[in-house]
Amino acid sequence: MESIRNINPMNRSYPIILFLLALLTSVRTQSSFSMKEAVAFAQENAEEMQIEKLKIADAEWQIKEYKSIGIPKITGNSSYTYYFDIPTQVIPDFISPAVYGVLFNEGLLEKRELDIAGGIPAQFGTENILDASVDLETLILDGSYFVGLRAQKLYRKLVAEQFIASKYSIKEKISMAYLSVLNIEENIKLLEDNIANLEKLYSETNEIYEAGFAEKLDADRLRLSLQNLKTEKENIERVHEVALLVLKQSMGYPMSDTIILKESFDELVNEAKLEDLDIEAFDYLENRPEYTSLKTATELQDMNVKRLKVSYLPTLTGFASYGGQLQRNDLFDSNENDWFKASLVGLRLNVPIFDGFERRAKIQRAKISREQTQLRKSLFERSVELQVNSAYLEYINAKDKVASTRENVDLAQEIYEVTQIKFREGVGSSVEVTQAESELYQSQSNHTAALYELVNASIKLKFALGIL
Repeated sequence: MESIRNINPMNRSYPIILFLLALLTSVRTQSSFSMKEAVAFAQENAEEMQIEKLKIADAEWQIKEYKSIGIPKITGNSSYTYYFDIPTQVIPDFISPAVYGVLFNEGLLEKRELDIAGGIPAQFGTENILDASVDLETLILDGSYFVGLRAQKLYRKLVAEQFIASKYSIKEKISMAYLSVLNIEENIKLLEDNIANLEKLYSETNEIYEAGFAEKLDADRLRLSLQNLKTEKENIERVHEVALLVLKQSMGYPMSDTIILKESFDELVNEAKLEDLDIEAFDYLENRPEYTSLKTATELQDMNVKRLKVSYLPTLTGFASYGGQLQRNDLFDSNENDWFKASLVGLRLNVPIFDGFERRAKIQRAKISREQTQLRKSLFERSVELQVNSAYLEYINAKDKVASTRENVDLAQEIYEVTQIKFREGVGSSVEVTQAESELYQSQSNHTAALYELVNASIKLKFALGIL
């Protein structure tokens, strides 16, 4: 009893805490999404969107980097030199003997017999020299710098527009992946309904066979059809798992976490019915964010050409320096006041005269890049026009196909019901039943595929028009 009393109450609460943590983890790892929510999640979390966000951050720092060219630069410099042998210079031999004697006694001149070429070898300076200075340099006038600064801001705008274009492009990608999962789920439901109907008919037929009023072959045929449907359902379920993984990967969603789709296939079909759609009423080029970024890219190329042309103008730079030099034979002899100060200020004018045609080549390359961007813009205009018309025709064909397959489903359903009645009454065969069941399933599958094509075409058309 004493050992039980001494147990820490916190120890007894650990199982409860672990259970709550597990519960919270299970809740956190299971999320449900509508199509719009899935798109919004992808726009924030997909790796490709993270890359685009980093491009925007990089553009911001690129502007700061370029601005630094026009900000004054301050540099501190210091150097130390120790001479094992002080350099010798030869001075003309015009010094009087008296002066020579003083210099010789001070050790600055050597003996007369070392005179060379009519001069006297002499050593000037000290063994230790310490230099220290603070230098300032600043750009005063440079036309290409100010044009380039405007170009940098325009580049930031371009990157932001490309980010918006990427957000728009991922809408189509996620919508298609979301639709693909729901389409597979719809086919699984269709198989489950057919399996349930066939299981009921097989059970009834087997009972009739055991009662002696039907052949074993009839029950076996139904059993074979039933087994084929179950096998197909298992295959589609595996495809469903792959489609979910594709959706998670596209969204940037954790691959190991559970994801639930809130919208149904029928809801997407209802949203896909675009009544009285007039594509001529849409200014689809202006609606597309990619077109906006292409126009900005063209403007940026124009700015680049202008910057290179302005670089032919002179540039003016200002500079200043303040420093000193310490000269001592004994570096640590603080009694010597051997610091010699030096300071200066000045301007530097750089006038381009001939650069070997470097700027000319750069300007021509910039013009070519501008022309390429203009061609890409023109190509995009033609491509979007084709995209809109193709998507619209695909949508119209899908609508007609849905109506046609709907009639086929109704007809196949009626044939299947009549065949079942005949089989139960003993005036029909199991072959007719399995054939009618197969035709019904095929017509239902065709109708589901037509509905998928309708939603798919609707997404493509909305995307092409810039209204997705």
